[in-house]
Amino acid sequence: MCSAAREAAAAAAEARAAMHRAGRVPALPPQPGAAAHHTEVAAPARHACLLLVGRSQRHAAPAGLLVMETGRRQRWMVPGGYVDRGDDDAAHAAFREMGEELLGLGKRAAAAQARHLLAQARHTGVLRGPFVSADGSHHAFAVLADGLVGSGGGIDGALEAFVRNRECAAAALVPLSDGDGRQRAARCFGDGLPDRPLRNGLGERRVASALAMIRGQSPWGGATAGSWGPGRVLGGANALEGGRSVDSRDING
Repeated sequence: MCSAAREAAAAAAEARAAMHRAGRVPALPPQPGAAAHHTEVAAPARHACLLLVGRSQRHAAPAGLLVMETGRRQRWMVPGGYVDRGDDDAAHAAFREMGEELLGLGKRAAAAQARHLLAQARHTGVLRGPFVSADGSHHAFAVLADGLVGSGGGIDGALEAFVRNRECAAAALVPLSDGDGRQRAARCFGDGLPDRPLRNGLGERRVASALAMIRGQSPWGGATAGSWGPGRVLGGANALEGGRSVDSRDING
């Protein structure tokens, strides 16, 4: 293991220990090989996004969760946005944006929730990425919804937890197996409507990695009984703060 990987593993272990001391993360055995899927990169990130994925029980197929931006264009996108000064790193920013755009959390509440869920994802080995754009400015991630302990219902539960907010007007599940991640339109499960326009592609490398993760999901990695609702994962802190429009540029690499 290289020095950078050892340092990353040590930092992740310390984060887990801190969460355990706070009584917020259940003690779970780390998934074998989990560290191999979390790679720190030197390039500074300006934007980050997080694709929630999983096998939809409702549709019996691998699915990804997208949100629809508010405003006139109403394009669909992966939750994401700018890496802010208060974010710990690009992964933390991606999880924070997911909390804001999917659950309708205010910025502070979303940041706190992001640290909690990111620690779980790294501990259980269900985080993939970063998949970095050519110029290093955008970091894309994928996370298996079933691996976020206490967020019951998996990818279907995540969709049901959507709260309309100033940034996003709707959420939907899209089939991951329909394309290779480079297409700029996607159909949503179950509605029979034409394909939705995407702000950007889901990312070829990210989709391939997500599908491999879903198909190789370990039996113990499923979520425990619970709910994706903010009251479950964050003690009910879901007050809206000033929303903003962000560019969640995804990559096609």
